[in-house]
Amino acid sequence: MNQIISWICLISLCFLCLQVMIYMCEDTLKLYNKTINNKKNRNKTIRKNTASAMHTYSYENKIAK
Repeated sequence: MNQIISWICLISLCFLCLQVMIYMCEDTLKLYNKTINNKKNRNKTIRKNTASAMHTYSYENKIAK
């Protein structure tokens, strides 16, 4: 009887540890994906602003009078 209780406790403890590890990994992955997406979005806006600034540049303002 003692061995059965020991095995049940061991299995339940392993299951609990597995659940905690999964929960921690999910939080870490969400945080990692959030930082990666922020970097990608920041790069896209910088590229957009640079490209639009290059196309809208007007030489009329720079011509010497």
